[in-house]
Amino acid sequence: MLITFEGIDKCGKSTQALLLYKYLVSLNYDVVLTKEPTDEFIGSLIRKVLRKEIQIQDPKSLCLLYVADRYEHLKSLILPALKSNKIVICDRFSLSTKTYQFINGVDSEYIRLVNRYSIEPDLTFYLDIDPKEAIKRIDQGKEEYFEKEEFLTKTREQYLIHTHLELDSNTIEIRQDTIENMHKQIIKETNKKLRELGR
Repeated sequence: MLITFEGIDKCGKSTQALLLYKYLVSLNYDVVLTKEPTDEFIGSLIRKVLRKEIQIQDPKSLCLLYVADRYEHLKSLILPALKSNKIVICDRFSLSTKTYQFINGVDSEYIRLVNRYSIEPDLTFYLDIDPKEAIKRIDQGKEEYFEKEEFLTKTREQYLIHTHLELDSNTIEIRQDTIENMHKQIIKETNKKLRELGR
């Protein structure tokens, strides 16, 4: 079972992913917690771009880096874990590519084409947050590549489009609330999906 967390920067994804991981482990599930970009070689290059340590001129090149990182991630960690019947929780996945790269100037057909080797999550949580609130959580002077209010506002709009299009599938929108209330909603939906999958 693959569970992914999505949303604009500083929406609380990492916190909720960790809480869900701890919850499932407490129920004796075999769980892997991971993230994208990864900490591997390609992921480290992406993080250098995000920190503005290196520059990439063409947005399509950055998009390809994200997709290459995901391909390696799938082959080396996610698919083997799923094959072993583990639950994989991933902080960001393909929906991030669809939204961020589109707002960054890459056309949707190109994104679809290069990302065709990915897989669909069994459950995706989109954590919605007002970009103004997200900006407050960012250390001023330490903003990364995508951490500007205008960009985050456009990205949120794109996330909502994708989320509402996919609400009848496996995408669940979680509105901003207390950490505890959001966690309760996520647990409820996760348990529902586990029952559906006979876990």
